[in-house]
Amino acid sequence: MTPIRHLVVILGDQLNRDASAWDDFDPALDRVWMCEAHDEATHVPSSRQRTTLFLSAMRHFAQDLQREGVPLAYLAGQAGGLGDALAATLQDGRCAGGGRVKVVKVRQVLSARLVAQHLQAFAVLHGPAQE
Repeated sequence: MTPIRHLVVILGDQLNRDASAWDDFDPALDRVWMCEAHDEATHVPSSRQRTTLFLSAMRHFAQDLQREGVPLAYLAGQAGGLGDALAATLQDGRCAGGGRVKVVKVRQVLSARLVAQHLQAFAVLHGPAQE
């Protein structure tokens, strides 16, 4: 299996190709990871209409990436939080291509809670992230 250089985590409020995470993205070496995590839709008060629009936007963005040939792991309808889903992805090889991930890249400055979840999930499975 070819190692995955960067697993680029794209969250539902980051659906654009202008972010710095795309600067050195190489489809032969990198993968995109997106997840519809149940806890993310319920920890902030939101109407059903807003949640539906949010998920629809994520799915359309994912379809656009697939049409462009971007390797994508898209997890729909996941129970629990993003950290749990990311840990499961890294553990069972659900990343497109199934290779070992070297670095998890989070696109923007996120809340401290989300950053801690992502980095904790990665460190538990692979040790500290290194550039």
